[in-house]
Amino acid sequence: MHVIPVTQFTYFRTQTPLIHVAGSDILTFPFIARKNHSVFDPRFREHVCRTLRELEGYAGNWDVRRVWKRERPKSVCTVLHCQNSDTGQSVAVKANSRRKLNEQHFIAFSELRSFTSHCVSTRHMPEDHSFFVMDWIDAPTLNRRLRPAELKRQKALTMAGAWLSRLQKTSLERAIPASSAHFRIRPPHVYRGIVGTVAKRLRRRVRALSPLTGPVVLLHGDFHPGNVFVKGTKLLAFDRLFNKHGIAYFDAAWFLCHLALMRERALEKERPWSGDHEADRRYFFQGYGAIGEKELPTFDLVEDIALIKMWQSRIVAGNQRANGLVRSYGLLEGAARK
Repeated sequence: MHVIPVTQFTYFRTQTPLIHVAGSDILTFPFIARKNHSVFDPRFREHVCRTLRELEGYAGNWDVRRVWKRERPKSVCTVLHCQNSDTGQSVAVKANSRRKLNEQHFIAFSELRSFTSHCVSTRHMPEDHSFFVMDWIDAPTLNRRLRPAELKRQKALTMAGAWLSRLQKTSLERAIPASSAHFRIRPPHVYRGIVGTVAKRLRRRVRALSPLTGPVVLLHGDFHPGNVFVKGTKLLAFDRLFNKHGIAYFDAAWFLCHLALMRERALEKERPWSGDHEADRRYFFQGYGAIGEKELPTFDLVEDIALIKMWQSRIVAGNQRANGLVRSYGLLEGAARK
């Protein structure tokens, strides 16, 4: 399919790239702002269906529905479930209003697949980069397995730790050079207000522990219970957004911060989990493996930096659960954790 990009126009008060597909009159408006979650522009629907039909092994009639959507100030992202009514075959389509993000996400997914088979596979990206096709996984995400009884949560968290450990061991076997690390241990670049105060404390800890070292691995970058499918006895990770390498501890720290926030959320909704936060961490490390005594100060620092970055983003959204979580970690009162 030959694609000719044309000028951007304003449509429903949103700057949306219009894409003209040669040989047709399709102008794609993938992200029209409508209240109905399942409704999107029919021209984009036809663009998706036509692209799928032109792929080998994907012929037939495709039914398309939107299953997820997220709006941000400068972009909109949506996920479609496409099912072939003739063969029953299903795929997922992810589309960002900024095509550069589609390229980044597609590369990040593909790179993760080269390190582990336990993840969602990408299938195709059209020439206009308006979306990409990937596996449709008909399975619950890990966060749904964390809510029931403690025994099920223990198993799920141990599986998550083991998944991440296997990914990092594969990375270490390929000997990724430290010079390729994109993510480094840095607090937020904020110098005012509460966030600035906490960031200043964290910067002092960074200087005290320098030089900071650790194994450089392929990072998922957004590894948390909502980005992992549970399919039978194995986990399938997805939604890796950027192709990054860095200190191995970041993914584990990011997961544990999300886990603690989920426990806080359950308590707020008066549906508290059994056990406690420390038990959740023990279950995770049963699969992940212990952190060496020499590495513990670095891991604690990475976890605190991950938490303050998460807290900073949720302050903007007015999320009080994150405020309470940061206080419980001792980042707001007194000195930051040693």
